[in-house]
Amino acid sequence: MEPFREAEVRNTLEHFDEYLDRASVEAQSGAIQMPVLIPVDISLSNRRLLEQFQIGDRTPTCYFVRAYIGDEGIFVNYGHEVDIAQLRKSSVEVRERLAGMFGGIQDDQGGGSPVLVLTEETFGSNGVTGDAISDRSDWPPST
Repeated sequence: MEPFREAEVRNTLEHFDEYLDRASVEAQSGAIQMPVLIPVDISLSNRRLLEQFQIGDRTPTCYFVRAYIGDEGIFVNYGHEVDIAQLRKSSVEVRERLAGMFGGIQDDQGGGSPVLVLTEETFGSNGVTGDAISDRSDWPPST
């Protein structure tokens, strides 16, 4: 149940605009090392994937906003991290407790919203291939 007790990640989602303003100020003031990439609503195969995009001769700092890091199973939002496996385990515990109290709780109904998923295969040896997304028959997702 630990992930539900920690308010930091929940607050970054509920007060998204305030945290976005704070990140902008931190980037401008130097609290976030420049150059900076701020990937938003993205799923990455690993935390260092975007570091290949040099800005001049410098490796950018990645400041993640609503990002899932696949090889770690971690959701990152404004510097706050949550272990998705632990969150799922806790969610199942809550669901089981509620099922005993309230009948008729249905199985997982899916849902969610589309996010951009990037892996090493998304980029060619010289960076973005240009057709990484356009070759996908399921992109863009239907609404």
